[in-house]
Amino acid sequence: MLISIAARNYTTILALQLKWIHITEDSILFIVFLIHREIIGPFLVLMFINLYWKTQSGVKRVSVFSIFLICLLGMDLFSLMSV
Repeated sequence: MLISIAARNYTTILALQLKWIHITEDSILFIVFLIHREIIGPFLVLMFINLYWKTQSGVKRVSVFSIFLICLLGMDLFSLMSV
């Protein structure tokens, strides 16, 4: 988990230095983007892993996977639209 956060921060700093992504002018949007990337995303992944391993049925596992995948993709889509 810590390696994932460090790698994500390193690639973000690299992308900012190479001008591949730009920081938004609104500081609130940038703070929300960072909170999503550093707290909400890893939290959802941990919740997914715990729920996935506790479910016994294959149908429930597929539904848990699809719900969390839709949530993560939707949050990424919204974060890209706001920045």
